[in-house]
Amino acid sequence: MKSKAKKLLIDWKIAVKERDNYTCQICGQTNQPNAHHIVDKKFKEFKFDVENGLTVCPGCHTFRFRSAHKNPLWFVAWFKTNHPERYDYLMGKVMQKIKEDAL
Repeated sequence: MKSKAKKLLIDWKIAVKERDNYTCQICGQTNQPNAHHIVDKKFKEFKFDVENGLTVCPGCHTFRFRSAHKNPLWFVAWFKTNHPERYDYLMGKVMQKIKEDAL
C-alpha cells in the first residue's frame, strides 16, 4: 500500500513539473524545481490532484520570506492573483470538504 502511494506521489510530482515546464511559477528559475502542494497533502482529496500542485524553486518553496512555506498568506494571495481558475477550483473543493466534515 505504501509503495503504491509513493509511486502516485512521484507521478504527481512529475505531472506538476511537466505541466509547468520545470519552471518556478513565481520567479521563473529552472534550477532544482520542486512540486509544491497548495492544499496540504495530508488531506487525501488533494494529495494527487495535479491542480493542487505548483512548480517552485527551492527559494520560492521554502527559503525566502516570500515563499510558500515561510509566508503562506502571501503565497495564497499570489496564487489567487496569478492562477484564479485553479484557486477557484481548489477553494470549491475545500468548501465542499468543510461542508462534508460538518455533517
